[in-house]
Parts: sequence; structure tokens; C-alpha cells
Amino acid sequence: MLRRRWLPLVALLAAGCGPRPGDPRPTPPVEVHVTNNNRADVNLYVLRGGTRNRLGTVVSGNTRVLAIRHLPAMGVQQLGFEVQRIGAEGIFALPRVSVVPGQSIHIRVEDLITTSEISVAESP
Repeated sequence: MLRRRWLPLVALLAAGCGPRPGDPRPTPPVEVHVTNNNRADVNLYVLRGGTRNRLGTVVSGNTRVLAIRHLPAMGVQQLGFEVQRIGAEGIFALPRVSVVPGQSIHIRVEDLITTSEISVAESP
């Protein structure tokens, strides 16, 4: 008897948990393409809204695509990036860039780290 009372309530709650036709679409991530031409492996950090988060490690001589998710759907975001060589002191800050969801950022870390580059492009 108790089970029969709860069954309609559970079904009603479960139906309300899925996406609705009028809900906004999820915001596409900003992809960060990192090419590491440095002799050392590097850690990449993103600076956004006063917080610093580690995106990941890129091994020397490799390229890796990292995603920044959960950006606001509207408006331009100012993002900063920092590169830290593993086993070396100091952190190199790249110039800040302005992006909107769906764009991609390309970072090339050079052997002479101060000559590293950053650019923003439209995603295909």
C-alpha cells in the first residue's frame, strides 16, 4: 500500500529532472591547444575571475588539447595563462586574451619561454 502512494510522486519527480524543450543549450567549452616546444614538461594554469586553476601537464615535444568548461553563455571572458616548467623555478605569464564560448586558444611554448605565443581563433 505504501509503495503505491509513493510511486506517482517518484514518477513526477523523475520526469522533472531531464532537460526541457525551452532550456538553454549547454555552453560549448573553450578549447586550449598547447604545443610544447620546450625541453621540459610544463604545467599550464588558467587565471579567471581572481582564481588560478591548473589545466594540465603538457609533455615536452607534444601537443595537447585542454578544455575550459562552464563559462557564461553570453559575454566576453578575460583569461590569463601561466606556464610553469616542471623542475624549474619561476612562472611565465602569457598576455591575457578575450574569448567567447566556442572559440579556441592556441599556445606555443618555446624553448626560450619568454618567446612563447598565444592566439585566439574561431573553432571549426
